[in-house]
Amino acid sequence: MELERRRAILKFDAKDQQLVHTFYNLKPRQTEIHSAKTIWKAVQDEKALKYEIALFKTWLSSSKSSSSLTLCTFQDLALTKINDIFTYLIFDKELSAATNHQANSIDQFIEDIVMKTISTAETIVENYVQKVNNEKQKVLNNQEKFKKPPTVDSVITAIENRQLNMAERAQYNIEQILKTIFQENIITKT
Repeated sequence: MELERRRAILKFDAKDQQLVHTFYNLKPRQTEIHSAKTIWKAVQDEKALKYEIALFKTWLSSSKSSSSLTLCTFQDLALTKINDIFTYLIFDKELSAATNHQANSIDQFIEDIVMKTISTAETIVENYVQKVNNEKQKVLNNQEKFKKPPTVDSVITAIENRQLNMAERAQYNIEQILKTIFQENIITKT
């Protein structure tokens, strides 16, 4: 399964290189190059965080549903963004809980932090999506300034083609990693 996943990812990466080359062959202006890089970076960050959210949610549901020892720990997942958010919220909540003097229970505290972590991560994902939309709008607003080729439409199309490939790659990768990690844990437990 891992070999097939890597082979498919390699195909996505090769197509990605072609799409970047196609974009630069249009001879876009510096402002369009900057916008494209900003869009692609935001898409990359969005997909990476979505990956972490998917892994985290799947890990949570698998660890809740299994009464036996979970073979895959939170540390094994190496979710850096989720961990950063989680850590920040723990210290933030801990301080507010200490001032409240009304801590219901540790389990409730952790459940609140976990839900807030997922909510915060999803908000950050929405911010990345908004950043992409704002940058595309900025490129479209320049449409009237430039009368020479490349047209803004061809630049936007090239940007969106790579963006679509990045999204497909990320979705495929998430699905395969989830199958690999959590299927192996299910097989090992049985």
